[in-house]
Amino acid sequence: MTKPLALLACLALTVAAATDEVLTNDDVVALLDAGLPPGVVVAKIATSRTDFDTSIDQLVTLGKAGVDAEVLEAMVSAGASSAPAIVRVGVAPSAAVKTNFDGTPCEVPGIFVADGGVLRDMDLTPATQIRSGFGLLSGFTFGLVPVQTKAAVHGARASTRTARAKPEFWFCFEEAAAGLSYQALGAVNPAEFLLVAFDVNERRQERTFPIGWFHAWSVSQSGAPRRQLRTFTYVKVKPGIYRVTPEAALAPGEYAFYSPSEARFGPAGALAIGGVPGSKLFAFGVDES
Repeated sequence: MTKPLALLACLALTVAAATDEVLTNDDVVALLDAGLPPGVVVAKIATSRTDFDTSIDQLVTLGKAGVDAEVLEAMVSAGASSAPAIVRVGVAPSAAVKTNFDGTPCEVPGIFVADGGVLRDMDLTPATQIRSGFGLLSGFTFGLVPVQTKAAVHGARASTRTARAKPEFWFCFEEAAAGLSYQALGAVNPAEFLLVAFDVNERRQERTFPIGWFHAWSVSQSGAPRRQLRTFTYVKVKPGIYRVTPEAALAPGEYAFYSPSEARFGPAGALAIGGVPGSKLFAFGVDES
């Protein structure tokens, strides 16, 4: 091998080694023992991949070994920044949060249906707001006839299906931050959700359910009607982890969990009930068993 090629090979090996380099506690102690200033070691930590053990016992051991407080702080910060982030679908990535999933079927935050011993993703479906035909009639009657507002979901069937009339659901919340990972709801308990049955329009390929009524001359109402609500019970398995089951068997059809919010009304009816428009519903379908 010629001298230029040998130098090039050595340079390539050096770059590869630097790329694969992962700093550990022992490396930090070795750098300081070699006489490098703490500021240089901090800079090295900031620009390197790290695998530090920053447990209380290890921090005490490093302090007794003479590791500067500035270096210890950089090591702790590096460990926190390298923690995996939990990302919310549809919104900006959130900071890493503590979860309580160990020993449960939960792996990521969300609402899931149990099927064959595993948890299956529910359809995270965006809802839009539509007005019923009462709107025109309400205008002609100067508001005497109420305006009904509905949440509409595209498609007549959810892709997530179950043949169980009383399926089991798991609500997997973040333990240290409000909200399910898949939507920024701020909900921390299944009691903050409603289980609703959709009206299905095959011709329009649409699923809907009423979310409120606006009456110009009387009290306006929000929320799904009683005929479309399904009650459920839940058991707290661990903080943030709940097992949910319907109280009664669900008839074959289309359903969804959603978290309602306070209704806001305007001249044309409900402006935002249950986060609509733009809210997310965890949809599923029940087939004939």
